[in-house]
Amino acid sequence: VTKNGNIKVSLASEYKFSKIEKAMKLKDGDELVMVSSCGDQDFVVVYDGEGHLLKLAVVDLPVASKATLGVKTGFTNIVSAFVAADGDLMLCVTADNKGKFTPIKDFSVDSRGNKGQLLAEGTKFVRAFEAAREDIYLVPKQGKVIVLNRSKLSIKSRTAQGASVSTRALVNIV
Repeated sequence: VTKNGNIKVSLASEYKFSKIEKAMKLKDGDELVMVSSCGDQDFVVVYDGEGHLLKLAVVDLPVASKATLGVKTGFTNIVSAFVAADGDLMLCVTADNKGKFTPIKDFSVDSRGNKGQLLAEGTKFVRAFEAAREDIYLVPKQGKVIVLNRSKLSIKSRTAQGASVSTRALVNIV
C-alpha cells in the first residue's frame, strides 16, 4: 500500500527473500506505507487520516506482477494500513488522546473507489492490535514513551469515543 493510494497484491513466489528487491514500482513523490503477507481470508484496512477507513477483501484485489504500480484504493492519501482478519481488533486514538479498540468485523467490506466508512471524529491514529499484546506504547511530542496496559481501554463501536490515554500531545502509537 502506498501513500498516494495504490495497492498491490503479488504472489510471494515472485520474490527472492534472500536478497533486497523492490516490492512495488512507485511514482515520483510516492512511498510505501505498508508491506505485509496476507491470505485470501484477510482484509487490507487503509486509513486516510481524515476519519475514513476502507476494508478491502484481499480475495477481491487483482494479483499483479512485482513490476506494476498496483491499483487505486479510492483514497488519494493513506496514512496507515494493515492486514487483518475479521476477528482482529484495531486501536484507534483521537487527536484529543481518547483511545479504544474496535473490532474489524464492525466494518463492512468496501470496493475500491468507495469513500470509506467513518470513524470517531478526530481520529488520528489507526493501528492493528495483536491479540497476544499486553502493552500499548504512546510516543509523546516530548518526554519518555508512555506504556499503557491494554486493559485500560475497552472495545467500542467504530464511531464511539474512547477513554483518555494521555494528557501530553502524541506523535505516534506503537
